[in-house]
Amino acid sequence: MDVWMNADGGLVVNHDQTFKGVNMVTAKFNEATAVILDNGENLPSLDKYLATVAATPGDTRLVLERLSDTASSTSNVWYSFFHAITPYRPVCGI
Repeated sequence: MDVWMNADGGLVVNHDQTFKGVNMVTAKFNEATAVILDNGENLPSLDKYLATVAATPGDTRLVLERLSDTASSTSNVWYSFFHAITPYRPVCGI
């Protein structure tokens, strides 16, 4: 799963950096999560995605890929990324 940090520090799950005209890196979190997917759901935040996985019965393994287009934001991205996954580590096996 690809994880992008938005302009205001939010983390969203999406394969492509730009989807339906919204750039995941330059958009604000609320703009990115307002994008409607083809199935009618909103583009998920990392937190919402992990909560869904944690609530799903069975053994789900995740491969998380942190994506960013700027080296200067690397430490902020990693801090936010690990902070976001911490509550789900025991449940999701992260």
